[in-house]
Amino acid sequence: MPRRKTEKVKNREQMLDMFSQLDTVAQRFALRYVDDLLSLQNLEKATEKIRTLKATGEECCSFCGKTSKEANHLIAAPDGAYICDECVKMCTQVLEDNK
Repeated sequence: MPRRKTEKVKNREQMLDMFSQLDTVAQRFALRYVDDLLSLQNLEKATEKIRTLKATGEECCSFCGKTSKEANHLIAAPDGAYICDECVKMCTQVLEDNK
């Protein structure tokens, strides 16, 4: 696919449509790139939310940004960081998968 100036892509489906003309191997790389890019955008949003909440003094998960009202439980660390029950579950699953 030749490089050209394109309008901003608004969602994953539009990106997938753009990549439909690529060969199979290039499509796999493109799909991974799209997923990584969207993950990065989500991470940036969560980071900004966490930064804003910490500035106001509200307790929130340092990983996903859920407040104490949004999470079932927030576990505090000595340094002022928090982790919610859902992030603990996700971490547990990662550790189990890597055994």
